[in-house]
Amino acid sequence: MRILFLFSAMVACSSPTTPTDAPVGLIDGQPVERSAFVDALMAEHGETFFARYAERMLVERAAKQAGVVVTDDEAARAADGEIETQLTGRFGGSRAQLDEHLARYGQTFDRWRAGRIQDARVMLMAQGVLRGQVDEARVRELFEQRYGKGGVRQQVRHLFISTQVTSTRFYPMSEYQADHANAVKEAGEVAASLHQQLTAGADFAALARAHSDDRTAVEGGVLGSNWSGRYGPRFDDAVRTLPVGQLSPVIESREGFHLLRVDGVRKGARYEGRALLVSARRRSDDDPADEATRFAAAQARAQALLARIQGGEVFADVAKAESADRLTAAKGGDLGPFAPGRLGPEADEVLETMPLNSVSAPIRTKDGFVLIQLTAREFLPAQDKKIVRHIRISTEYPEVKARRLAGKLEALAKAKAEKLFADIQGGADFATLAREQSEDELSRRTDGAVSGVRVEVLGPESEKILASMKPGEVRLVAGERGFHILKLEAAIQADFAQVRGELEAELRRTPVTEKDARAWIAGLREKAKLEPRF
Repeated sequence: MRILFLFSAMVACSSPTTPTDAPVGLIDGQPVERSAFVDALMAEHGETFFARYAERMLVERAAKQAGVVVTDDEAARAADGEIETQLTGRFGGSRAQLDEHLARYGQTFDRWRAGRIQDARVMLMAQGVLRGQVDEARVRELFEQRYGKGGVRQQVRHLFISTQVTSTRFYPMSEYQADHANAVKEAGEVAASLHQQLTAGADFAALARAHSDDRTAVEGGVLGSNWSGRYGPRFDDAVRTLPVGQLSPVIESREGFHLLRVDGVRKGARYEGRALLVSARRRSDDDPADEATRFAAAQARAQALLARIQGGEVFADVAKAESADRLTAAKGGDLGPFAPGRLGPEADEVLETMPLNSVSAPIRTKDGFVLIQLTAREFLPAQDKKIVRHIRISTEYPEVKARRLAGKLEALAKAKAEKLFADIQGGADFATLAREQSEDELSRRTDGAVSGVRVEVLGPESEKILASMKPGEVRLVAGERGFHILKLEAAIQADFAQVRGELEAELRRTPVTEKDARAWIAGLREKAKLEPRF
């Protein structure tokens, strides 16, 4: 059947001079009555188009009230700039490819460009209205950003003594280097003591959590199978020669002293199958903050999904609809060929023994619970890897520093801060002491000078104290990260009325982003009372 449309289908694009009873087109020479076509068009697209039309009308009304005018040339230039970006980015600069893409959706370039010009006009009008809207709240916000809270600019000098191991100046590198031989001796003694305790039956995981300097301490020393090359050849050789379940002797490396135990062997293998993840991560404020609650809910959901599969539903269909793994959900959970470690160590144990073409019970992982459908498995003995548990007593600077300062850093920092505070009260130059003694890098570079003091710079404790201080006063403040010595040199009050005009002009010059304009348009639509009557 040959179909000929004489003009754009959308009613909004009709010429205002077109007779209301004129046909909208011909199909095999037969006229399509306007009323019938409009009824069909409204039934299929009316609600969506009505919302867009109303949005455009709302913006045009607001622009008219604000005196914002967008010319045809301005809208066309904005649209053509967007089109050029799309042409270059999506179609490699090929107009032919763009035309081909549009044709697949029944569009021509000219009609598509006309729509982009209309959208650009709406966006430019919205941005123009927003530029002219300088309300009290925005002016006050800029005033406080520029002149300080309440319009008070505090000129402050700041000296900081840290209670954080990473930033404190206690036990500097020079002291560590002089103390290195003793630190190595002590670390070796600790390792030997732990070896005796383990030999006597102490719990490896508990000792790792209490004493290990390795990042695996929080997991009870579980290093897993990724140990090769991490701590040097002596460590690797010990792992290779140790039988499963046996404790190593104390091993010394460039990073300290090590104790390790081989807990098992992860078999080298190649698997094929599908997986369905039920996440226990907190993704919004509505999710329970308690981890145990989230995991319990995830387990219950995984059990329910397993029951659906056991009841006859296809695993791939359930995974596609329900899996939280975005990478595989669209493929029905299909993992393709995969190696051990793909789903975590907990899943590896199950994969080694579960029957082919079966579905596992829910397996708890660090992210939640996973169901596995295993369709193929091939063991590769040459790729077997030992699973290691590990304790490290470090001889490196950061860990030795932490041990040397453990339990006494707070007292040392407090005593030093009190001494410097007394020196300043006795007439010592604040700027000199700040430059030489402060452990805050930013203020040290400026002889302690800090302008526009804000909570995120010095902390809420300091801000609260500064609000009650008088110019010339010096105070010692205990904060979350250490001790602050503050001197308020001046507090300059800005006159809001005097600078208001300048701030308003600045806000009007500030570019309005497309994101801001879209948010404003959405707000207009939400506030408006739309009553489609189809």
